[in-house]
Amino acid sequence: HDKKLPLVAAATGAVVREVGHGDSVPAVAFNHDGSLVATGSADKKLRIVAAASGAVVREVEHGGFVVAVAFNHDGSLVATGCRDHNLRLVTTELWQYYKVGHGGGVLAVAFNHDGSSVAIVTEADMCVDDSALHAYESLAVLRGE
Repeated sequence: HDKKLPLVAAATGAVVREVGHGDSVPAVAFNHDGSLVATGSADKKLRIVAAASGAVVREVEHGGFVVAVAFNHDGSLVATGCRDHNLRLVTTELWQYYKVGHGGGVLAVAFNHDGSSVAIVTEADMCVDDSALHAYESLAVLRGE
């Protein structure tokens, strides 16, 4: 397993830069405008990097192997799926996160077109978890965000 994710120029196929981790990198997603890249790794970290420079913008520790990442439609949230049985919703403004437990390791995550729903595949089932987003939004309102 490679500990680096190559960012490749679509036109030429040339490796432009690499995003490194402490272990294998099975998950990657670009935000809506391509300026940020999110990676998830067996090193239990979500890493957000600037696509143009490769500079690390933020790292968020997780309780297990991060196997899935997805940005919402406007790039304000990153959803991560983790082998620790949790979906995390991470804000890209304040880098806070909300954690939702599930019955099995979260293997895949995806937002719908407007970010109002997130689909989750776990070791136990597959669901659309609107409650996670509504709970997150309620917490944000309570905090005055």
